[in-house]
Amino acid sequence: MEIINFDIKNNKLDDKTKRIIILGKFNTFHLGHQKLLHKAIDLKAKKNYQLIVMLYPDYNNFTKLKVKKILPLEERIKILKKYNVDFVLLFEESAKNYQITRENFIDYLKKKLNVSDIIIGENFSFGKNKMDDFELLKKNFNLYLLKLEKFNNQIISSSLIKMLLDEGAIEDANKLLGFNYFYTGKVVYGMGIGKKYNTPTANVDVSETLYPPMQGIYLSKVLILNKYYYGITSISNNPTFKKRPITFETYIFNFDQDIYGKEISIELLKFMRESIKFNSIKKLFAQIEIDKIRAIELINTKK
Repeated sequence: MEIINFDIKNNKLDDKTKRIIILGKFNTFHLGHQKLLHKAIDLKAKKNYQLIVMLYPDYNNFTKLKVKKILPLEERIKILKKYNVDFVLLFEESAKNYQITRENFIDYLKKKLNVSDIIIGENFSFGKNKMDDFELLKKNFNLYLLKLEKFNNQIISSSLIKMLLDEGAIEDANKLLGFNYFYTGKVVYGMGIGKKYNTPTANVDVSETLYPPMQGIYLSKVLILNKYYYGITSISNNPTFKKRPITFETYIFNFDQDIYGKEISIELLKFMRESIKFNSIKKLFAQIEIDKIRAIELINTKK
């Protein structure tokens, strides 16, 4: 898979192969996005075309800030590789790119990328007038306009999923995503307090562009060297201790290997409780023992 940084003047792919493109922001790959991807994969197989997916990176050139995403760019790229996508077109949010007219962008797709088929959702638009956009695309391409996916009569969107994450409604968020909310990172050294209380945790250094869920304690699954383990994950600023940045720590059941420096993935399954400030460290770890018992009960119901 090749990654192309959008450049309307200098991008040029060979014109011997026709291509399909999915247009959109794709800040994550929820059920609605997956519908577009599955349509594109089927079309690619039938027509023997190459597939391009347009993505927005994690940096906004207007605000000069990194944008927090449910799936940071590196995770979205990993997923697209699994879908056998041929090209990722990174469209940077900048004044220069947003000044490009619809007509010039369409000309770019046809002449520079050799696109003949476009797949979009009903909410796609270049600007304010969606119907004009659809008609313009129909005149220039084979257009596949797919209906939006809904959950409880609400359109599935990244904004809706973020709202659920903010509320700690991880199970509903996972339903809309079509997979368990997860994050990946290397295990780093923490304060080491957990070891003293028979509760060692894996502290994960997450991407700074990850959109985090509500602070609290979660039942989780941990992927280490292609094997899954259950765990209890704390995402919090550790209120029992002095003010600290938010940490992502997981106690892993039935696991005692040294994984410092190793990359692991954590999937959140269920919100267990809010993060609480305790009067002493002993009371904190007494509660963690209660959390372990409850987590085991939840794990047994999943087997």
